[in-house]
Amino acid sequence: MRNKRIITLIIPLIVIAGLGRLEAQTSGKKALPRKAPANEQEILEEIRQLETSMREAFEEGKSAWWEQHLDDHYSGLNAEGRIANKADAIHLYGSPELKYEEMVVSDAAARIFNGDCVITTGKSAVKGSYKGQDIGGDYYFVHVWIKDGTEFKLVSAQTTKLNRP
Repeated sequence: MRNKRIITLIIPLIVIAGLGRLEAQTSGKKALPRKAPANEQEILEEIRQLETSMREAFEEGKSAWWEQHLDDHYSGLNAEGRIANKADAIHLYGSPELKYEEMVVSDAAARIFNGDCVITTGKSAVKGSYKGQDIGGDYYFVHVWIKDGTEFKLVSAQTTKLNRP
């Protein structure tokens, strides 16, 4: 009987000691501030607003948008197959050589993962130029948004120019 009582007391101590060891292994990691998870409609509305503001940033040449909304580890793939990091994207979208006259988005869709990752897809009909060359046409895009603390950041974007039949 005494052995049973000792085992009953020792097992919780072992569990507590194990949790303390686990905490010690992860204590150096920075904890992100937690906000109550938003419902799906709130998340989709936030992403819709971000996608709209990004389109406006393209059309109006707002380079500050990219500095604010791109993740520090951003990686994009443009229609020519070139990869761009955050600095590359800020430089390109702030360039006076890139001009978007109009961008009309259609077939937009969004999928939420774990409440902190959203993948958006869609088509955009673009009128614009880069270094005097016409870049107009229809494009398919994929955007990956990740919640960083309390706001979503664009971490990846891929664009493909669609061939017209």
